[in-house]
Amino acid sequence: MVVDPDYNSHSYDFKAKEVQIEPDQFQGVITRFLPDRVLEVEMEEGGVQEVYVPPDATVLDLTATEGLPTLPFSELIIGDNLNIIGLYSCDMVDFTGFVVLKIESSSP
Repeated sequence: MVVDPDYNSHSYDFKAKEVQIEPDQFQGVITRFLPDRVLEVEMEEGGVQEVYVPPDATVLDLTATEGLPTLPFSELIIGDNLNIIGLYSCDMVDFTGFVVLKIESSSP
């Protein structure tokens, strides 16, 4: 965050001039679907995250060989390997995924 202090003010009211947010990212496999667009994902490095995928999130199928790689949320299935980019949440779920990349399909 870049702060631009107003030196003419006696209250020293600091105002953010610029805020940069760096997203978090992890990889894992879908283990379960929960209500309200929440995925339970077993992380590659261990542990489980509940991931909320908002309706306006970008979901791409990087395994697609033809056409646009855009993938509806409803076509994700248990066992899909995902790379999820977003932010750790202060809400009821662990993570909010704004970009979901399907990098490997579920094993049969």
